[in-house]
Amino acid sequence: GRRQNVILAASALPPQYSTVKPVGDRIVVKVEKKAQVTSGGVFLAQTTTEGPSTGEIVSLGTGEVTLSLGDKVLYSKFAGTEVELGGSTHVILKQDDCVGTMAGDVSSLKPLDDRILIKVIAVGPGKKDGDSQLVSVGSTVLYKQFSGVELEDEDKQQYIVVKQADVLASLS
Repeated sequence: GRRQNVILAASALPPQYSTVKPVGDRIVVKVEKKAQVTSGGVFLAQTTTEGPSTGEIVSLGTGEVTLSLGDKVLYSKFAGTEVELGGSTHVILKQDDCVGTMAGDVSSLKPLDDRILIKVIAVGPGKKDGDSQLVSVGSTVLYKQFSGVELEDEDKQQYIVVKQADVLASLS
C-alpha cells in the first residue's frame, strides 16, 4: 500500500510522542525557566522575566553538530520551534541559531563561530572555512544597527553578541 506521511507543526506534541530526535544540524534545547518571583517574594510581570533565551542541549541531530549534550547555550530569541515535551518547554534549533555557550551568566559566554561579544571580552574561533576574527579582545568596534542579541549580566552591565559580518569598523 501507499505510505502516509504525517506532518506536525509546532506547539504541544500529542501525548503518544515522548521523544524528539532532531535531524541534520538541529539540536533540542530544554528552555531555562525564568524566575517568576524575586527572593523577597515579589511576583514579576511577564515582561520583566524576559531575558536572554538560554537552555540546556538535551538532544543532538544526526548531522555535523559541534555542540555537546548538556551544553548551556544562548540562542536567538525568535529562532527555532518551541514544543512542549514531558511538561517542559523545549526549542528545536539549527546549530547556527546558537549564539554561544555559557557556564553561568553573560560574563562566561563563549561566542560560537564568527560571533563577537561586544564590550569585546571574547571572540569566537571564526567560521569553519578558516577565516580568523577581524577584531581582537579589547577592541572598540562599530556594528550594524539592529544586529545581534542583547544581554545583561547580574550587575546590569549590558552586552551584545554580533556576527563578524555585522562589524563595520574598528575604532581607535
